[in-house]
Amino acid sequence: MFALGLIEALRDQIMTFALLWLGGILLCAAPYLWALCRAARESAWTQPPQRSK
Repeated sequence: MFALGLIEALRDQIMTFALLWLGGILLCAAPYLWALCRAARESAWTQPPQRSK
């Protein structure tokens, strides 16, 4: 019974740590992802340069 409780406690701590770790990574990567999405959106809407005659 003690081992089962220990496993449960460790599992909860590992889950909390994993969520905080992933949240930190996403928080650090957010500006780069935002810039990438903005650049992709802007490049999709720009028209090719028109040639003058």
